Amino acid sequence: GSGAGGASAAYKLVKAGIPRNEIAVVHDAKNAKAMADILGKVKNGEIRVVIGSTKRLGVGTNFQTRLKAIHQLDVLGRPGDIDQRMGRIVRQGNIFKEIEDYRYLQEPLDSYNLSRVSDKARAFEQFKKGDSTLREIEDVDEHILTMQEYKALASGNPAVMQLIKAEDELNNLAR
Repeated sequence: GSGAGGASAAYKLVKAGIPRNEIAVVHDAKNAKAMADILGKVKNGEIRVVIGSTKRLGVGTNFQTRLKAIHQLDVLGRPGDIDQRMGRIVRQGNIFKEIEDYRYLQEPLDSYNLSRVSDKARAFEQFKKGDSTLREIEDVDEHILTMQEYKALASGNPAVMQLIKAEDELNNLAR
């Protein structure tokens, strides 16, 4: 989490028994020196929990020597983003040979997003392998859920989502 979400998560961890000085919320680091200080403390074991977004803990964030577990609270939109996030922990030099990957889904929206990212990753793999049956790669990033789709997802009833998709397809064919 970031901002207030990170502070809230840190508070819950403290209540669970982790000392506050062993928890870092990277969004609290206001400059490069403060971020470097956090990363140094993670590397030497002073900080054992780091809370932050994929963007803040992404490219150039090298503290992988002591990462044991990753807790993923959201579904990212692109397969490359997922690879980037996992690249923080699955790295040469990590003292832990096995890591733990926890993923939390909020039904039904995260399942829907995960399905779309999975479809996109599969299409890219087919494309890279030169699969001649592949006709089109839809850009998931450009897909914006309509209010009807949100309503269908919130209902928790897959038949409602099927109906919305069928109506959309019918409208596209009519055009």
